Amino acid sequence: MAKNNQTLVAGDVFVWKKEPKMKTNRTGIWIPVWIEKLNLSHSQTKLYAEIVSLHDKGGCFASNRYFGEVLSLKMDTISRLITSLKKLGLLEQTGFDGRRRFLRPLFSNPMTKEIISEKVPLEKNPTQDLKKNAENLQVRPAQKSNAGLEKIQSPFTITLEVQKRVQKKSPWEEFKNWSEKTLSKSTYCQISNLSSPESLQGALSLIWENWKETQYYSESLRSAIKCAY
Repeated sequence: MAKNNQTLVAGDVFVWKKEPKMKTNRTGIWIPVWIEKLNLSHSQTKLYAEIVSLHDKGGCFASNRYFGEVLSLKMDTISRLITSLKKLGLLEQTGFDGRRRFLRPLFSNPMTKEIISEKVPLEKNPTQDLKKNAENLQVRPAQKSNAGLEKIQSPFTITLEVQKRVQKKSPWEEFKNWSEKTLSKSTYCQISNLSSPESLQGALSLIWENWKETQYYSESLRSAIKCAY
């Protein structure tokens, strides 16, 4: 009798039938320069580049088997690499529907940053936005002691003053607090031991730059407008 993947043919000759491999039609992986500068391992770099590529094309829900076929790595190796990228703060799993796992790179190409829908979107000129939101503020007029004329302080100036009061901590201290709550313990320890952002390198430097643009300044502007009202 034929066993497993063997097929019995005339003359009692067994012919081995190979398992069909996943067709990827791939000839290689294109790795952007900004990913190469993250100082990741060779395997981490290739995997992250593939995840970013799939995300940019409509979403990454590829299986470990798919990544294994493309990168010529074992599935358990792929699993460990994904875990390591999560700990570095470069990747997150956004969902699982029972069949497919959804992965999202937390940082994209710094030259073409995407606007994250969960954050407050910033216009090209955020000062105009602040001025527009501050126009509705009701300010008690101040009396000139020598002329008796009313002088209304600029709403935009008030908003900037509120913003300065909100930003009591330096961006670096805010970043450390955010890292402690968000990133893995090992990654936070690396950051907490540094005295300034100038000491950050590789992936940590990218995390800092993206945090400044998508987290810190968005929160600061939002808080300034909220306090102004």
